[in-house]
Amino acid sequence: MRLKTPPVKVNPDSIYDGDRLRRKEHVDNLTVLLSNAETPLVLSINAPWGAGKTTFLKMLHANLTAQKTNAVYFSAWETDFAADPLLAFLGEMNTFLSRQLQDHFGKRAWEKAKSAGGQILKRLVPVAVKVGTAGAIDLDKVLEDEASTLAGALSNDIIDGYVKNKELVDVFKENIRKMLMGTEEGEGLGRLCIFVDELDRCRPTYAIELLERIKHLLDIPGLIFVLALDKTQLAHSVKAVYGADFDAAGYLKRFIDIEYGLPDPDLDVFVDYLFERNDFEAYFRSSGAHDLQRDGQSLRSSMQLLAKSQRLSLRSIEQLFARLKLLIISTPANQPFHPDITLYLIYLKEYDRLAYEGFVVGGSEAQRSIDLIPEVFHSGYESSEMAQQFIHAEILKAQSSNDPEWVKLQAEQLKKEKSEGDELRQYYARRVLQLYGYSRVRIQTLIRRVEMLENFQMQ
Repeated sequence: MRLKTPPVKVNPDSIYDGDRLRRKEHVDNLTVLLSNAETPLVLSINAPWGAGKTTFLKMLHANLTAQKTNAVYFSAWETDFAADPLLAFLGEMNTFLSRQLQDHFGKRAWEKAKSAGGQILKRLVPVAVKVGTAGAIDLDKVLEDEASTLAGALSNDIIDGYVKNKELVDVFKENIRKMLMGTEEGEGLGRLCIFVDELDRCRPTYAIELLERIKHLLDIPGLIFVLALDKTQLAHSVKAVYGADFDAAGYLKRFIDIEYGLPDPDLDVFVDYLFERNDFEAYFRSSGAHDLQRDGQSLRSSMQLLAKSQRLSLRSIEQLFARLKLLIISTPANQPFHPDITLYLIYLKEYDRLAYEGFVVGGSEAQRSIDLIPEVFHSGYESSEMAQQFIHAEILKAQSSNDPEWVKLQAEQLKKEKSEGDELRQYYARRVLQLYGYSRVRIQTLIRRVEMLENFQMQ
């Protein structure tokens, strides 16, 4: 059994082989948009962390490339080490264009743009150093005329630097435009889509500088930027730089022309995919034992129910699978796994520590873990009632060795509901009591397994 879920690889020859979230239609629609939209254009693909933006972006990039549209992909997170985003951009573009540009006209235009971009980068550092140094000089110890000379020199440097940089920016933009659109001297490369992934994971200053470079230096006909981001998280980055009261939403609107909200995935399909991709299906079939196969079916159903009830991100679901795998492969084959309560306790340990610790203490302190069952596994979904009944019964069985008197009171209450409650409550109470009689949960074994996860750092 694999311990880590392998990343989805997008095959350029068969782009949608790994499309388990059924996003082909959305990719096809955006491909048409990006192939025909007026440029320059900045499109953002907005979705929370762990919603599958990277795979979506790679499928869109591959589909555009297959349609013969020039497209380059790079991860902002992986270029976050660069001193300036323009440096990362030039480097990524140089790698791509060295393969794409065939004619001498396009190559010359790119070399001129690259040279101007390099000079822009070089000029940013000396001016900043001089301005910073002036602040460290003790002017009280400098003669008045020398101070005036120094201030004048610094002012001239700043003004000259501004003029020179403006000229360099014009040269940079003009040669990028020539490379893309062409002139009478030669045919251009055509429109170019630049995919920027994981912008929201970058350090705040880098993310903001990248947006500003895109807007001010790369707002050029023929260029399309596609940014994958979590707008909420990126707004936090903006406020980290400009202050908590800064209008981050208004600021981001200045840089993005169109925002596309990534559609919610089908979580049932995604859980099925993870079961298969992580060898759960093969594991639960391997022994041939009926009980183990039933455990597998129950775990799949409970995971789907939990994912939908709590609207878990794809990344959160993957992490839950990773924790379950650690427990499964460390559980001897001759010991029962108890998938429903195990999954429930792993979830509580992560998202409601108070309820989990109450379960560990036991007795009346475990009441919260029972009360939360219908909140964690919402009614209204198929199999929700069954999951609630199993977990309720297993909590009682687990606690019977900790505090038998408390469990006895719980059983008496269920018996009362079985005879006096409404029809649905009567059925629920009857099933919990039946399952309690069959259950063989051992609380210490269960707690040791879940506590073992504390020793692992899930990435």
